[in-house]
Amino acid sequence: MGAAGARRFSAPCVWDSGLLEGYERLNERYGDRARVVEVYGSHASSRFGSGRAAMVLPRVGDAAVFRWIRAARRRGFAFSYLLNAACLGGDEGTYAGQRELRALLGRLADAGAERVTVTSPLLMEFVRACEPGLKVGASVICYVDSARKLEFFASLGADRVTLDIDVTRNFPLLRALRASSGLELGLIVNSLCQLGCPLKAHHYNLNAHFSQPQEAGADAGSALSHVGARCMIQNHEDRVRVLMSAWIRPEDLDLYAQTGIDHFKIQGRGARPENLLKTVEMYLRGESPPGAVPLAAFAGGRTGFRVKARAMTGFLDRFMRTPYRCQEGCGSCRHCHDWAERVVTEEEDGDVARQVVDGARTMAAAAVDYQARIDALAAGVATKLQTKRGPVRARTG
Repeated sequence: MGAAGARRFSAPCVWDSGLLEGYERLNERYGDRARVVEVYGSHASSRFGSGRAAMVLPRVGDAAVFRWIRAARRRGFAFSYLLNAACLGGDEGTYAGQRELRALLGRLADAGAERVTVTSPLLMEFVRACEPGLKVGASVICYVDSARKLEFFASLGADRVTLDIDVTRNFPLLRALRASSGLELGLIVNSLCQLGCPLKAHHYNLNAHFSQPQEAGADAGSALSHVGARCMIQNHEDRVRVLMSAWIRPEDLDLYAQTGIDHFKIQGRGARPENLLKTVEMYLRGESPPGAVPLAAFAGGRTGFRVKARAMTGFLDRFMRTPYRCQEGCGSCRHCHDWAERVVTEEEDGDVARQVVDGARTMAAAAVDYQARIDALAAGVATKLQTKRGPVRARTG
């Protein structure tokens, strides 16, 4: 098919000077059937934050951000700036907040950004009022999983919605959402989040607060490490979790395009550029690497499992033919378990999954005991200082 009918991808920017050239080369190689049409990103830390904690994102100066956006536009890529923190603390409704937002939106428009991706309904309407030339996308953190939600965000001016990851395998619902709306519908292709994850909203909320500047000397606490530990535990406690997560095989993208998905988003704002390019190429090529592939090849980082992705042809057939009932629990269904026995293996260099779970349990317990550990540490320091100084002698007149 021609470039007009090519699958369209949105890929992350990590503010690396060579990344745009890498995306250009991939478009030249695969552009007849798939191409990167948009890059997205945000400041690592800002007053309004984003969907990722600042500590996992590359930091660049303000001028570099807008310079990079201009460079993307010159090379023919659309740019989407992320204002998709799950919580802005109501700042988008304050006088000072709106004044700063207005200035930011103006700079984005001047630099050539095409859209902003947003979670706050107020912010969506504010963008449309202040900078009508900027398109508005509803973030995955809007948790859109129904026709009613699509209708609502369309009424606020959104032209694209990235659907909740929990609908990724609900093909009857995906078809119904497509039939109900003319909006551009997108899915994240390489999320390793568990479908129906009980931590999702809490994790996004914490990410929002940790993507905003913290007061100097403030106690960062242990909340983010706790939710990260709990995430690692549930992802590694059983190999079947690999197939209960939301990632999509490159080979299965046509199934989603036929269902009506217009746009595919690749995660990876915290990835190394060379690893990110490998992941993007895999999805543009539409083919997984051969053999048992580290799960990290799809989403970055290190996991304790490998997956024979090429051997998974037919795994989605059940989800396409029958009503989606995973939210009811597995019960007598062994579909994912049976497939996991065939296609999921542990890493070759030792019992990595068990080590990850053990380490995460220790991390979670330490987070729960954070205040007591700090008190004990402070008491220990005070005792050492007292010992070093020696006993205090009473002063005589």
